[in-house]
Parts: sequence; structure tokens; C-alpha cells
Amino acid sequence: MNARQMLFMALLAATLAAGSATAQSRAVQTAEAVAKLQVGKSTSKEVLELLGKADRVTRNERKGLDEWGYRVYERGQSGTLWISMSADGVVREVNNINESALSRP
Repeated sequence: MNARQMLFMALLAATLAAGSATAQSRAVQTAEAVAKLQVGKSTSKEVLELLGKADRVTRNERKGLDEWGYRVYERGQSGTLWISMSADGVVREVNNINESALSRP
């Protein structure tokens, strides 16, 4: 391996390591933010301040709630954090769905 290839491999390894650290950092920040949320008290404004814009927004007509979905990656596991809010913008449910566990036989 020549010097140029070695430099490329070192940069690739550093980039991958940084990406992993970023994903783990986001998971920690997400866990800390969720711990601050209070069902029945926290508002959609607080959710936006803590977690930012949702990756997915849906309407659950059966429950009468808007559901905000946030993709979560932690230790090779992927999932979606769902925060459900009533029409008045108050958090009513918080659910973390581990999709990696669901796909196992």
C-alpha cells in the first residue's frame, strides 16, 4: 500500500469513527430530551426545542392525536421515537419502537 492509499484509509477510518460518535451522541441527547418530557404537561413547542423538527408527522384519527416520529439509532439498533399530541398541542404519549428487534425471527 502506498502513502496515498494509507492516507485515504486513515481518513476513511476517522470519518467512520466520527459518524459513529455523532450517532451515539444523538442517541444520548434524545434520551435526555425524552426524560424532560412530561405526558399531559409538555407542549409541542417544548418538543421542537428539545428534539427539533420531526422526521415524520402523521395523524392518528382513531386516537385523535398528531404523531411526530423521530428516527433513532443506538448501538446498531434502529427505531422510531413517537410523540403523540392532542389538538391543544399537549404531549399525550411517548413511545420508542425498536424496529431492529421487530425484524428478528
